[in-house]
Amino acid sequence: MKTGNPILKQEKNKNMLCIVCKTGTTEEKIVNHSTVKDGYFINVKNVKAQVCNNCGEVYFEKEAALYIEQQVEEALQSVEKREVVKI
Repeated sequence: MKTGNPILKQEKNKNMLCIVCKTGTTEEKIVNHSTVKDGYFINVKNVKAQVCNNCGEVYFEKEAALYIEQQVEEALQSVEKREVVKI
């Protein structure tokens, strides 16, 4: 899996009202996103996101979501090439 996120460029302030708690506003942060796919736990590090300062809900821009999907697929392909066994 590649290291570093090519989409970490600075953009205009995109803070918004949180649609979950309806009281907090989002702030741009760098987060780690974890997911389980095909029985494997995959952690994608250093992804730009908007995070609610009240409840912690995380929102990803389209580019970040596509980056996460790509990293997950690459991780699964890497596992298959290495013949790692699930336990």
